[in-house]
Amino acid sequence: MRRRGGRKRALGTRAPMTMPQGPNQRWSLDFVADQLVDGDRFRVLVIVDDFTRECLVLGVDTSLSGQRVVREFTATRPNHRWIADFSYVWTAEGWLYVAAVIDLFSRRVVGWSMKAEVTVGLVTDALIMAIWRRGKPDALLYHSDQGSQYTSQRVQELLAENGVTCSMS
Repeated sequence: MRRRGGRKRALGTRAPMTMPQGPNQRWSLDFVADQLVDGDRFRVLVIVDDFTRECLVLGVDTSLSGQRVVREFTATRPNHRWIADFSYVWTAEGWLYVAAVIDLFSRRVVGWSMKAEVTVGLVTDALIMAIWRRGKPDALLYHSDQGSQYTSQRVQELLAENGVTCSMS
């Protein structure tokens, strides 16, 4: 019996993936897992734009399961699921904080805000812009991390006023 090198591959079952021609055409989703010194394990969900290679979302959680992510990060129509996060960028004038709300169906930023400090206003301004640009949502799930900005009373009231379901990891 001879052994042949390499993996077994199915012939003709997959077409090669085409490269995206612009931003927000295709995203990659990946998990990074690690363990802290005290033994606590955590996972980081990373969503990257395949064209710009820009990291769009970093979600850190100790209980984020793969099935939950598939369930929550799949949208079947516009304004069905939005994800939100903020990051920071170094500029000549110091740090600039940028918050974004992304529609998972269209993969477009539907609301954004920039400020010199991290406040609840940074997050609410991005959410208000998203609602203003897309109209009052119907059965929308808004997913974010559990940061103090997203768990604030003002953000929760804004979501409730517009009939938006809040999801956090």
